[in-house]
Amino acid sequence: MAAVRDTPPVSVVAVAVVALALASIVPGAGATSAYVAKLCKGGYCEDPAFPLLDYDEGEKTCICRSHPCWNDRGQVHTCPTDQYPYLHFNYDINQTLGCGCSAVPQYDSLHIAKNKCAGHWCDNGNFSILDWSPSEQKCFCRSHPCLGEDNLPHQCPDPQKPILHYRLEVGPGGMD
Repeated sequence: MAAVRDTPPVSVVAVAVVALALASIVPGAGATSAYVAKLCKGGYCEDPAFPLLDYDEGEKTCICRSHPCWNDRGQVHTCPTDQYPYLHFNYDINQTLGCGCSAVPQYDSLHIAKNKCAGHWCDNGNFSILDWSPSEQKCFCRSHPCLGEDNLPHQCPDPQKPILHYRLEVGPGGMD
């Protein structure tokens, strides 16, 4: 089940920069947040211009988003350095977008970062993913769900596809 897309970048320049940035986010991406993965079970995003699987609480549906820093009020952010090549985003307490570069290849959920956890971010390398606990109604930093899977380290050694993705599959007949 592919998810619905959000609005595309607004300019030709933005589209060109997005194409360059796609080297760090692969098509077929899944959610890194376990909360979003559960909401969007079986969802995936095939369009490299909209690679981020996310949840739209207003519409109560899963969508594929472009990276919010690819169109930050008309500005396109990039990370042209080898030391910090990965574009990241967060939202402050006023839900204002912040874009920056990191050495850690990952992405977060806009729904979590803006709607559930504005003002929170995770900068610990082992617990760098911002997530939401619906039972506790609070934000927390988690390790990547795949890092402890089978007690084996999971990595993405291809520099063109460095982001480890996680998603929940729907079993045969739509069962978990």
